Amino acid sequence: MKICIVGFGNIGSAIAGRLSLSGHDVRVFTSTELGQDCPFTLKEMDSTDERQTTIALVTNDLETAVADIDMLIVTYPSFMLEAFAKKVEPFLIKPIFFGIVPGSGGAEYITKKIFTQKHVIFGLDRVPYIARLIEKNHSVEFSKKASVNVAAIPKKETAVVARMLEELLRLPIYQLQNFLEVSLTPSNAILHTSRIYSMFKDYATGVTYPKIPYFYRDWTLDSSESLIALDQELKNIILKMPELDLSEIKTIREHYESPTAKAMTDKIKSISSFKNIISPMKQLSDQTFVPDFTSRYFTEDLPFGLLIIKGFGLITEVETPEADRIILWSQKWLNKEYLTNEGKPGQDFLVSGVPQAYGIKTLEDVYHFYQS
Repeated sequence: MKICIVGFGNIGSAIAGRLSLSGHDVRVFTSTELGQDCPFTLKEMDSTDERQTTIALVTNDLETAVADIDMLIVTYPSFMLEAFAKKVEPFLIKPIFFGIVPGSGGAEYITKKIFTQKHVIFGLDRVPYIARLIEKNHSVEFSKKASVNVAAIPKKETAVVARMLEELLRLPIYQLQNFLEVSLTPSNAILHTSRIYSMFKDYATGVTYPKIPYFYRDWTLDSSESLIALDQELKNIILKMPELDLSEIKTIREHYESPTAKAMTDKIKSISSFKNIISPMKQLSDQTFVPDFTSRYFTEDLPFGLLIIKGFGLITEVETPEADRIILWSQKWLNKEYLTNEGKPGQDFLVSGVPQAYGIKTLEDVYHFYQS
């Protein structure tokens, strides 16, 4: 199969290497031109198992990267998806399988808005691998998730996509009922935003920190309490859309089998594959650090994560006090007004991945969009 991977970061590298190892014709579109037959190393985390493969093409020429492909998988941050879709659309001259990993962040609205060709759109609810670059463009270490879920547009193609991805990614892929189950899967949108809020809510200009804490290994009870509050608000929203089958969405408490803040804290701190991830901070001088408000934890997980949940909260008329608190705190550091102090849409509300930005404003609009 001819497959183009868009993005050569942690996840893009792991997917490109894994598919190349299986003998597929893999092209990577990235900012660096490396040419044909690029040697690449895959290393399994916490293992001595290391495998060598060759990626057919690594290029910064988009037209060449997508020429005659069967499948394209985008691993860009959500805020880059719309610009990429506009750029690649003229080069996709035949219907393909167009995937987004992970598929949250408004991907279904963006692709429907941009594409005139009848592509099959699919999204995974979570990334299939935990992955970290060892050497950029050359090697990555990764571990497979136990399984992930997929949804496709049109819905009738979901079974086909699931079977195909199961073979490609070499792990169980389960079918979701509709794409909203991808969009509302409780993942980074509540996991990252609750953590950064609990870490930095007392930050003020001029304040510095003596070290960078680990994002997960130093997880706190306060972070878990905020996370569980967001998890419950999301569950309340889901229950307000009874005409859609959203039964495959597990709460994050179910996902981590952690019903209390104490259990959640212990669980998150113990996840081996997360242990070396540090918090989004930048260094000012020796042993002097401040929050990095340009990181994806802020620029992606808020406008294309938590704000989408807020958008559905407004549609379903579910109150979201914890989400409001985090959005109001975060937006001042991003110089945005997503919400007013009363929790109503602010002047920048539609400059995000919210469904309202794509004309979905009522429950009837939601049902119409996701039932097809």
